[in-house]
Amino acid sequence: MNDNYSESREKAIDWINSKTRDFTAGLAILQDSKFKPVAVSKVARWGEANKFAKDKMLTLIYEYIGKWIRPEDPKHNDEDPDETVAAFEFPTKLAEEVKAICDEQGYPVIIRHVVHAFYALHRKRAAMHEQAAALEGNTPEVVLERQNLLSGVEAISARLDELWKAKTLYEVDGTVPGADLFEVLPEGEESLITSVETLKEATEKTPESKDYIIPDEADLEALKKLKKNTTSKLVKAKNMLDFQKESKQPELAPMPDGPKRAKQEKRVMQLTEFIEKIEYRIVELS
Repeated sequence: MNDNYSESREKAIDWINSKTRDFTAGLAILQDSKFKPVAVSKVARWGEANKFAKDKMLTLIYEYIGKWIRPEDPKHNDEDPDETVAAFEFPTKLAEEVKAICDEQGYPVIIRHVVHAFYALHRKRAAMHEQAAALEGNTPEVVLERQNLLSGVEAISARLDELWKAKTLYEVDGTVPGADLFEVLPEGEESLITSVETLKEATEKTPESKDYIIPDEADLEALKKLKKNTTSKLVKAKNMLDFQKESKQPELAPMPDGPKRAKQEKRVMQLTEFIEKIEYRIVELS
């Protein structure tokens, strides 16, 4: 990695939080960082037109930002421990800033919870770091308090890893985490979630769970009608990708890369597969 990691990291985080996530700018950040040069060179070779290249670049930048290196890791014994810990701190963000990011990226309910929880816990972890650093002396009481604080920091770090992984999976391929991510909440996170049932309801209402089921009692006429309606939905979904509207427009206006596009692409794939399932059922009843 480059010597000026802090500045490079800030650029990477700004790129992640940007609306356009420009391919050329993202590639420049990775090349300048010297992070995983072989993988980055492949992304450069594939080019912006390759969807996999965009996904891979996003994953690499997330890894570059979110790879918390512990001083005790033998792979990094040559690094200064204090420098290492400081280098992998995310910038603290207030709730209003986090909400603005979620609004800009169009995140669904559960991903909003993930992002809010991540930054709230990050603030708490930073405060615990400060408390531990402020403790003076090595009396048994002080040592115990310091150990308790640092244990809490380590526990929060593990939870941050879990939340960031869920966010990364959604960013890369549209995978929506289950509500069980919040069923057992670590201490201090309870106030971030109104109700686990609310999250379950939001997750279960996604199209993947209900929109692609053929009723057992459907006869031939019902299946033909279902196919017609589903085909209409597919056309609208494809139009959203090409024109950002459900109807075809005079000029192309492709939906930009990001969570909204990933979600729409997933919907197109699911509708296409569902139509095929309907066609097979029609053949069975014909």
